[in-house]
Amino acid sequence: MVNQVIEFLKQRTQFGIKPGLDNMIALMNEEGNPHLTYPVIHVAGTNGKGSTSSFIASIFQEHGLKTGIYTSPHLVYLSERIAINGIPISDDDFVRIAEHIRPFAEAHQLTFFETVTAIAFLYFREMKVDAAVIEVGMGGRLDATNVVQPLVSVITSIGFDHVEHLGETLNKIAFEKAGVIKPGIPVFAGNLPEEAELTIRQIAEEKGSQLISCQSAVPGYLNRNADLAVRTSVFALERLKIAIQGDKIQSGIQNMPENSGLNGRFQRFSKDGREIILDAAHNPDGTEALVEIYRFFFGDQKPEIIFGCVAGKDAPAMLANLRTLSDSVKITVPSLNRGNTTQLLGNQAKSAGFSVEEFDSFDKAFKASFSEKKREPLIVCGSLYLLGEAFSLFSTLKMVKFSPSGLTINH
Repeated sequence: MVNQVIEFLKQRTQFGIKPGLDNMIALMNEEGNPHLTYPVIHVAGTNGKGSTSSFIASIFQEHGLKTGIYTSPHLVYLSERIAINGIPISDDDFVRIAEHIRPFAEAHQLTFFETVTAIAFLYFREMKVDAAVIEVGMGGRLDATNVVQPLVSVITSIGFDHVEHLGETLNKIAFEKAGVIKPGIPVFAGNLPEEAELTIRQIAEEKGSQLISCQSAVPGYLNRNADLAVRTSVFALERLKIAIQGDKIQSGIQNMPENSGLNGRFQRFSKDGREIILDAAHNPDGTEALVEIYRFFFGDQKPEIIFGCVAGKDAPAMLANLRTLSDSVKITVPSLNRGNTTQLLGNQAKSAGFSVEEFDSFDKAFKASFSEKKREPLIVCGSLYLLGEAFSLFSTLKMVKFSPSGLTINH
């Protein structure tokens, strides 16, 4: 049955990305609007959505709330996207709910993301969560998750990604992200470019929504995301009439990786005495943030880099950022590469000034790195799909796992 559902979901991918809410509204109405039966924190942004969502969910969990979280994409298992108190949805529950909505999905040509989003909404109602943290898939205004009526909205960051769908200027991208702002519902915003913040502020004013700017100068993108999550969580807990405890805020931040199961955010491992860093940076702003946090921990020490991304990403800009850290790179592409090739990516890396080695799989790139007896830190980045392949490999190796973030912020 699991394989049949996986095949059913694979068939949904043929419909690609279809911005719009009509299908979700119709399905939710048919199911009694499960997404309106629990308080929701709705999180949008170019980068930082996953970690900010996970910090909020962890803080809620530490305060005793049964907390659902919906994020995307997954690294290894599809069930990672839907969890309650860090425990992913079971195969049995996933299959049962998927089969329940299958007739509607097939009749209305639901996309993969619409289908999985609906499964999450139904599961959270069934499990009677106290609250749910819902991460936007892409954009905001026309994203399948935007049927929710949140307790509070969050916009973590604005940068260039998915420009073919969201627009090629920060103003246009900000307009799409600001679509999560609901009339009269406050919105918390992280560090935003000035022009993007002006757009979001204007839309918030038009909707009568308070914009709370959470600009932060603390070092490291995870610390800034934690700061945004804390301020959002305090507001939301107050609205839920939950007594806020400082020690629970702190433990929520420090225990986030264990509570949420979030992986790949400057996550540090050790193999044979050598440090390995997995980071979800998959666009120029993400690699810029990765460079910043790497220098915070390692100073001027040059890392080795394994880089790979799917087609449609701004690989030249990402590689230009990474070139400030190192002068050599191992290039590969994820198995799900959307038409990208190691040759094209290798040429882009050479144009950025790298000395380049090309490999037809992550496994081969990683094994080559360790066959060379190098001691410098190894960074793996460029795509969450690539990180998924790294985690699959790491599960078969003897690895020492460090604190995933090395968070230094205090609240």
